[in-house]
Amino acid sequence: MAETEGFEVGSRVRLRANPGRIGNYTGRSRMVAGFKLLEIDFGPNDIQNIRESQLEKVPKHETMEDLFDSGRFGGPNDLAKIIITAKLRGDLTNVFYSMGISNTEFFPHQFKPVLKFIESPRGRLLIADEVGLGKTIESIYVWKELQAREGARRLLIVCPSMLREKWKRDLEIRFSEEAEVVDAKALLEKLENAAKNPSRRSFILITSIEGIRARSSDWDPDAFNNRAKLCGFLEEMAERTMEPLLDLVIIDEAHYLRNSNTASFQTASILRENSAHLLLLSATPIQTDNENLFNLLKLLSPEEFSNYETFNNLSTINSILIELANTIRYRATKESLDKIKEIIKENKFIIGEDLASNIQSAINKGELGPEERIDLSHRIGERSFFSQYINRTRKRDVIENRVIRVPQTVTFTFTEYEKYLYDTVTQFLRDKSERRTTLSEFVLIARQRQMTSSLPAAFKHWKDNDSMDDQLWDDLGVDLQDEEDVKIIKELYNLPIAVELDKLERYDSKYEELKKQLKPLLIKSPKEKIIIFSFYRGTISYLAKRLDLDGFRLVTILGGMGDEKYEIIESFAKDNGPNILISSEVGAEGIDLQFSHIIINYDLPWNPMKLEQRIGRIDRIGQASDKIFIYNISCSDTIEDRVLTKLYERINIFKSSIGDLEDIMGTIVDRLALDLIDPKLSDEDREQRAEQNMLMLENNRKLRNELEDKAIDLFGFRDYIIRAIDDAKQLERFVDPSDTIKLVDTFFNSYYPGTKIQLYKEKSTFLIKLSPEAKVNFASYCETVRPQINTKLHRSESEILCIFDPKTKIDKTNLYIERIDAIHPLIRWIVEENDKHLEDRHPCSAIMLEHSNLQLKPGIYTYFIQLWQAKGWKSKKEIHFYSAPIGGYPLSSNDSEKLIVSGFRYGQKWYNWNEFVNILAARQTLDSLMDNAFQEYSSFETDFINENENICNKQGEYAKRTAERKIAEVEDLIQRLEVEGKQKVIPIHRARITKIKEQLEIQNARIKKYMVTESVPINLAMGILKLGV
Repeated sequence: MAETEGFEVGSRVRLRANPGRIGNYTGRSRMVAGFKLLEIDFGPNDIQNIRESQLEKVPKHETMEDLFDSGRFGGPNDLAKIIITAKLRGDLTNVFYSMGISNTEFFPHQFKPVLKFIESPRGRLLIADEVGLGKTIESIYVWKELQAREGARRLLIVCPSMLREKWKRDLEIRFSEEAEVVDAKALLEKLENAAKNPSRRSFILITSIEGIRARSSDWDPDAFNNRAKLCGFLEEMAERTMEPLLDLVIIDEAHYLRNSNTASFQTASILRENSAHLLLLSATPIQTDNENLFNLLKLLSPEEFSNYETFNNLSTINSILIELANTIRYRATKESLDKIKEIIKENKFIIGEDLASNIQSAINKGELGPEERIDLSHRIGERSFFSQYINRTRKRDVIENRVIRVPQTVTFTFTEYEKYLYDTVTQFLRDKSERRTTLSEFVLIARQRQMTSSLPAAFKHWKDNDSMDDQLWDDLGVDLQDEEDVKIIKELYNLPIAVELDKLERYDSKYEELKKQLKPLLIKSPKEKIIIFSFYRGTISYLAKRLDLDGFRLVTILGGMGDEKYEIIESFAKDNGPNILISSEVGAEGIDLQFSHIIINYDLPWNPMKLEQRIGRIDRIGQASDKIFIYNISCSDTIEDRVLTKLYERINIFKSSIGDLEDIMGTIVDRLALDLIDPKLSDEDREQRAEQNMLMLENNRKLRNELEDKAIDLFGFRDYIIRAIDDAKQLERFVDPSDTIKLVDTFFNSYYPGTKIQLYKEKSTFLIKLSPEAKVNFASYCETVRPQINTKLHRSESEILCIFDPKTKIDKTNLYIERIDAIHPLIRWIVEENDKHLEDRHPCSAIMLEHSNLQLKPGIYTYFIQLWQAKGWKSKKEIHFYSAPIGGYPLSSNDSEKLIVSGFRYGQKWYNWNEFVNILAARQTLDSLMDNAFQEYSSFETDFINENENICNKQGEYAKRTAERKIAEVEDLIQRLEVEGKQKVIPIHRARITKIKEQLEIQNARIKKYMVTESVPINLAMGILKLGV
């Protein structure tokens, strides 16, 4: 039968009981048991025969409100499809796409840089958190946001060479991202390929600043090496293209770039010019003075921070804003209102007329509430010039119950034979210091330090003529290069006495003291994990041999082990693994050992920062123990141990984190070390000189802390930011694994029902095999967009194990594994396909929810959801939720969001709603919610227009300054070439100036275009929801 009454061939129809289920009438029908069944095509491989009485035509021009008024309600899956698709497009500004996407623990402060980065008009930020708070993780969160929001493809990480493998491992283990470690030659090849095919090249590359910086000698035509070629290519690309080569550059340990005259700084500057976004990571942005911070900010934005005087002027302005914000935030009582008014009156130009007026209106109402104080202080903070460039978090601000450090100094005395050897060799070394050079002094100190670490290990080292390079660098930071110094070192192998190594080992008093400490710890807790640190490789090897012979279960790690050390750490961390790890601080660099709470310093490093690094391996976020125990083995017979123990107790390093004292320590540590071998000094003189140096160190440290305290609020307004992050977490404003699972399941059920989706073992793991038609269409998508993440789902003839929760661990399997998140190509394809089928969406739902976690009164609610979209220099896109009991007052925005999200996640379709709901009363409540939404949207639109105008004006000024800076640099070069008589190449550089001016015109045209904003509110969904039984 070709047609039936009321329905034509091809008519779009839906189920009366489930209006969200829409299909097309094929024209075929049949009579069964007196009922007419129509053949309805709901999608590929989904054709069903439905009773005619259960179907109705889909009206051609039916609005969302028409559906509501006529009671054509779908269910929670219809609502889920709309909200999840909107969320997974990757462009909502009030959703964290990096949250819940990694195998990491949630800490609110780690999303502060993400929030700042999203809101930043420049895409450049200095992350200056203290050691141990997770700067690496924070920076990768930013990368994940860029992948989701902008389809970012190319990331370059620049770090010290010793940290390259740590970065590679963190990306793999925590974020399932593959990265490649490259040198200058390989990096150049990757970038050249990216320049040729930008849309087809995706990578994460890791390199060291030492390996790519081009010194002046590298530019010599006779020695033009890969570093110079790389920097030359980057300079050329910075001028030729409007689209940067890189989406993001991350520079770790950026404080090494604080001198703007170095090759490292210049190389970092060239990288900045070739990247759309830039992150600098440094735990020490402020050290001896503000100039360190200025140079880092200059690297971020040379146009804004062109000279130190301007920086200081901005600091003065900033301090006024800080004072006003702090007065409002912390002391906004009636007594403080006069002070606020005075600040506003004297600084209205700095604060801004509009904001000053808003503050004045607020305080005229009387005492301000907590929410008003936080919001006003945040708005003031947004006027802070530095706030957009810096994120600073300190441990004391974010860790409520900080780990207590419990130090214990374990003293021992030499045997008579040990003391004889020590005293004799000490005098020998001091006598040798008479003909010292600067470096050989440190060699002598290193010899002395070896004895302090372990007499048997030191004398074996000397006997075997082992190299001293590692110890000089690891312990004293000295690089051995000069031939004369090497000659002096060789002379020091000729000791004035014979040493009985067997006797020294048999009666090693320091080792016996170590055993004495270890045994009760392991008897009390047989699975205890203990870390023994030493700065000297010889000592580490000696202890490993002795402890192994005495029956202790142990492993060792040293610098230069690469990936092997991570495998060793994994075995050490296991419950049934070894009890003891012996390591140098260099070996443990980049290793997280917070599963242990006991360290033993077999010797003390000469630099306190090395000791802080040791303790920092276990005193970091994730340490489960309330206390960590620090044992320091010290010999009362040696001047070195007495001085160092006193020094470390003075700066309180064993009881609390000292931050970073690298710059402060420099010369003071050198003085302490050199005094130890000065033959003109007695031990009493040495201790007195040490006391003077320690006092100087203490004073310098106090000054540094005062500077830090004064500057800290310059970096951000924490209350507002942390509140926004906590809201995002509690309201689940991130892509939850359940969202992606539901999206995938609903999509394939609707359009490709031949696809196999089978639960594997864990709730977030599925075996997926696409249907032939799905494979063809997904393959076409991948070929077109060239996604940054590889997938085999469209190619594999076998099932793929898909893991939707990043925290899920899978035992070894032969199955091919893919981790599915918001940026996986499968999800991006589904979102794109859903957007092509807007007519299949049903925006009205009736939901029944029984959910005890919601602290809301049971009842029947009306809800409304609206999408706010605004485009200018930056785009804003936010979903807003509204709900109210029918005939009652609206819920808060947060409660509305919780109710509606819980509805589509955990609710069921409410079939008999009409037995409980007066649709006219529900519609009145809906109208009220819609009025509220449009009023709030109007304020949003006004704020966006004002903010966009401000940003565009700043971008115009920035573009002008950038062009002026580049032109000035080229003109300086032309002047030098004219003086040198190199006339032939001058026209090339004049052409560069013309090109820069052309680029400025293009930029100005772009800015002018974005000055005109576009904004629109879009109604997404509405419906009714029954909460409770």
